[in-house]
Amino acid sequence: MAAGGAKGYGAAAVRVWISMYVLYLMSTIYRSTNAVMAPEWRAELGLAPDQLGMITAAFYFAFACAQIPAGMSLDRFGPRWTIAGMMLLPVIGGFLLSQAEGFGELALAQAFMGAGCAIGLSGAIVVFARWFAPDRMATLIALYSGLGNVGILLSATPLAASVEAFGWRDTFLVLTAINVVLVLQLVLFVRDAPPGHPFHARRRETLVDILRGAMDVWREPVIRPLLAIMFCSLGIVLTVRALWAGPYLADVHGLGTIERGNMLLLFTVFMLIGNVGAGPLDRIFDTRKGVCMAGAAATVVTLAALALIPEPPLWLAMALFCAFGLFCNYVVTVLAQGRALFPERLVGRVITLMNAANFFGGTCLLLGSGYLIRAFPTEAGRVPAEAYRALFGALAAMVALALFAYSKSRDVPPSAERSRLSQ
Repeated sequence: MAAGGAKGYGAAAVRVWISMYVLYLMSTIYRSTNAVMAPEWRAELGLAPDQLGMITAAFYFAFACAQIPAGMSLDRFGPRWTIAGMMLLPVIGGFLLSQAEGFGELALAQAFMGAGCAIGLSGAIVVFARWFAPDRMATLIALYSGLGNVGILLSATPLAASVEAFGWRDTFLVLTAINVVLVLQLVLFVRDAPPGHPFHARRRETLVDILRGAMDVWREPVIRPLLAIMFCSLGIVLTVRALWAGPYLADVHGLGTIERGNMLLLFTVFMLIGNVGAGPLDRIFDTRKGVCMAGAAATVVTLAALALIPEPPLWLAMALFCAFGLFCNYVVTVLAQGRALFPERLVGRVITLMNAANFFGGTCLLLGSGYLIRAFPTEAGRVPAEAYRALFGALAAMVALALFAYSKSRDVPPSAERSRLSQ
């Protein structure tokens, strides 16, 4: 798969991929812990539903705010030191979280963690754009983010078991120690670009150049339909899987900590299958736009079903969650589409702008979901099923609107990139 495999650095490219991946696992673990932690924080610290939403939103708001400066740093200084430096922020956040006694401390800790994890996927895409062939980009992103869902698997039953055995505070201290080790191995094994790549001979951009490049990306009309679908695509995944799936299973179906972890584990397995499976579809059908539109439409259907079916039994609710997990991974083709629409020198800023839309959208959805859920009166401390149905319906409507805007985007088939390289 390496673009430079024939030039002798294919094995080095694989080493770079693996080193990036194991650190990316920490990002996916951090951003998925709240589905297990939320009921614990609610019970121990007395947090309200809107506070749980704001705590999770703090992670994604910081994540989104860090995207633009991260993109500038990636293009100016390179991904190796940018990623290593930013991924030390979750170490601070993890320690603060382990000592938290209330809403404010938890939100601050989540903000540190979110700002650091902002670099996980966007930094990898910049590296892959230099080490691998461009027509394989969607497959590489899907494989990377799909296998990254192993981190979400670890944040389900294994994390629930650790929390039950050792408590959530000690669990986070262990995660921060692992984080430090993985940052060190990235510094040892990752390089910004392969030998002989134009990146090494590039003219270093000034601050003015960096800002001008960012504005060039923002002013391009081709980016706007992509930003529309990115605004809600990951946001719905975060709102459902990272925050409300756990409380939904507890409140509506009465599941305990380990049972919830098992159901979230199953949910995540289907997300992993869907993520990895989505990668090669753009090359099979020779369209990125078509793959995204099909996945988004199927996502609307599953969310609408969760909203419209009054009292689904557990097996049906989980079947719909699993279907959602299979279809919601169209974002990988959108990222590949965005990268293909711009020159290589702007790739860091393009990807981070798209990720900023992704996570600003996630922040808005997480905050809005907390307020929506709180609008319904609780029953013996449990959120009623009607509140969750309203949430799923609102998410379905948002994806449908974003899909309409995205339908105006410009496709970049993989065959077009192969033809351009062969010329």
